[in-house]
Amino acid sequence: MFQSVLPESPVPSRPRPLKKGDTVAFKYNENNEDGDKQWHTCTLMSRAGKARGKYSMAWNISRDGVVENIDFDRDVEEFRLIEASTRQDDHGMVNHLTALIEAATQRELAAVNDE
Repeated sequence: MFQSVLPESPVPSRPRPLKKGDTVAFKYNENNEDGDKQWHTCTLMSRAGKARGKYSMAWNISRDGVVENIDFDRDVEEFRLIEASTRQDDHGMVNHLTALIEAATQRELAAVNDE
């Protein structure tokens, strides 16, 4: 489980579009009513706006077990991807490739033992 408030800035990662299930660290911008400038972590639950619409960076997030809405364009000064989500489709492909590698390894071991 990630801490909701981080003591320092997380290491930047390669930029890519945000996806459901990603874990993101962010700092509120100066317009925040609390004046909070700490790094917070959250998990992206679902989009709050259309992907190609005016609110394309608005997300429903889970932070400290509370679901809230945040717009990474308007409400956030800076954000960084901490952990990328793994989609179910990706797991299927990984399992498939792992099985292929194991089968090839077993064939090679059998060939070595036959020699």
